[in-house]
Amino acid sequence: MSDLRTNLERLGERARPGQDAFERLERRRRRKTRNRRLGAGVLALLLTVGGSLAAFSAFRDAGDDQTIGGGRPEGFFALWPEQTEAGLAAAQEGVDAGDPELAWRSDPLQVAERFATEQLLWPEVAVALQDGSNAETDEVIFYDLESVGESCPLRADPADCSASTVSLVLERLGSAGGLWSVTEVHSEDLVLPLVTGEEVAAGTTISVPTNLPDGEKVSIGVAFLSACDAAGVDENLEAGGGMLEFQVPAVSDGCTGYVYAMLPKTGVGAVAIGSFLFTDARDVPGIGYFVEAISAVPVRFASDTAAEVVELTCDGTGTISPTRSVVTAQPDGVHIAVTNTGNVPVSFSIEGVGGDGAEPGERKETVWQIPPGNAVVSCSVITDDGSGVASSASLDVVDPSGSYVPSELECAGGEAYGQAADYVEGTTGSSGDPVQVARDHVSGLEFDDAVERASYPESEEPVIRVVRGGAVVGKVTFINDGSGGWLVNTIEGCGGTQFGWSDEPAGVTGSPGDPGSALLSLCDAESLSNDVNIHDGADLHVDGQNIDFDTNCLMAPAGERITILFSNLDEGVPRNISIYAMTPCLADALVAGTAPGCSSVGFPLAGSFTGEIIVGVSEIVYELGRLEPGNYYFQDDIHPTIANGVLFVQ
Repeated sequence: MSDLRTNLERLGERARPGQDAFERLERRRRRKTRNRRLGAGVLALLLTVGGSLAAFSAFRDAGDDQTIGGGRPEGFFALWPEQTEAGLAAAQEGVDAGDPELAWRSDPLQVAERFATEQLLWPEVAVALQDGSNAETDEVIFYDLESVGESCPLRADPADCSASTVSLVLERLGSAGGLWSVTEVHSEDLVLPLVTGEEVAAGTTISVPTNLPDGEKVSIGVAFLSACDAAGVDENLEAGGGMLEFQVPAVSDGCTGYVYAMLPKTGVGAVAIGSFLFTDARDVPGIGYFVEAISAVPVRFASDTAAEVVELTCDGTGTISPTRSVVTAQPDGVHIAVTNTGNVPVSFSIEGVGGDGAEPGERKETVWQIPPGNAVVSCSVITDDGSGVASSASLDVVDPSGSYVPSELECAGGEAYGQAADYVEGTTGSSGDPVQVARDHVSGLEFDDAVERASYPESEEPVIRVVRGGAVVGKVTFINDGSGGWLVNTIEGCGGTQFGWSDEPAGVTGSPGDPGSALLSLCDAESLSNDVNIHDGADLHVDGQNIDFDTNCLMAPAGERITILFSNLDEGVPRNISIYAMTPCLADALVAGTAPGCSSVGFPLAGSFTGEIIVGVSEIVYELGRLEPGNYYFQDDIHPTIANGVLFVQ
């Protein structure tokens, strides 16, 4: 027991000052027995429940109604035999009507015995009323249960069940002189740090002290009443260092159920039986195993509310404790505040993003470019020799406004590179919008690259991404020079790109895509000839004859539904029209009037539209839908080196 008490005291030192669960439990019992004095005898009873119920003082409320220890709200909370007021009322009606099969519901001793034999599947049980409890006058009483018999029933192996003991809390619920119900159960080796009816927030990490040896597997989880329309969640966790830790999953606000930790004697470790042991759901299988150790408490679950600033506490042992598990991203990023409650410096880090530190007693709030989703924050003690204990907490970053723009590289071959700048003090940067600064000074850009703001729109250190062919192939980050200018901090790129930084405007490679580009000269050339046509408008018409098109220039309005009537005039020849993303290679070939090769990027390219092949002489109408403004390449997929051209969408 000394090891368990040590762990509990250690947890108590880590918690913020507040009212502990033991004191709340005592007050609750006092309210239920207003005409009875709760003296030292009752306090002694509480100390013996589960061998360590007084250790609840280790789990204190942080004052935010989200941590363990939030107190008991109004409502009906019981483990067995009923879990709802309606169920209790039906049982009470049967007892009042003299139903002999329900007479045991008025006798707490029989309720305790049946709980052991029917729910825990003990073959025989010895029930003892704890010292100080009075079944005749008390509304809350305590029993010690001990399994007796030489063998375990059902599937247990090895067959030795003689050493199992649990402590029960029974309460008289319903009307005056109502029926007895089991409201808590604890074993000496498993004690949940909760009180009946406590509000437990989704995302809360529950630390369960245990005397079980390291490596012992325990089934731990939550179960919900059928009215909650939620399935139980169970995990098999290994005891280690006298502790088990379980994170409460997401659940609808106000849903009731129970938290449990169980060690069924199976011969092969824990199995997921606790999620339906007490639930009121129908058509569930019997547990089929002798329960060797158990702790279960009925609670009310609360959906975790997102915080604009998530508060984390790092202490002198390197332990991290969040007050919320959900944080809402702000326009400039994710705000995380870390308070060092210890007397030594601590460091904290966000997985895949970066890190910082905090001095003793310091609260440091920082802003991070963490994408929406799960994030892991770690805390460790800084020591002279570099050693120290570290722990981590999981956060759920939500972005309800959808302001985050992904900046992670999407390299097809997986190869990427990065460069970091190094400046002397006093270096000045380029002024203006960071996106335009990147367009002007990043070398290696191609004319159809999209250069745009990424990450969070108001981040203090802007992140700019380069999108090529629908994939993020480059990333640039800036820092402020202190005078309103931007200094490039890092440049990253995918293999095959050659992004760099130029103090002078760098320009772009390939053919430019503005209205004065060489591509538009194709249309100018056609307008001077009587033999070709410029096809302009939302409804286009292209003739295919002699394995060629009657034009290599199409113009269409952006934002309108575009159709192409294609007339294949080559008798017996299969032909089509497909639309593809324009690339520098294709643009250069069109301007030069040469056959596109573009073997370096593959051929054909990933298309925006692939037209059905028809055999001439025949016609077909292609419906392209609405296209974004830009330059597109079109071709006959059967004869691409001859029949091709440019589609301007403006």
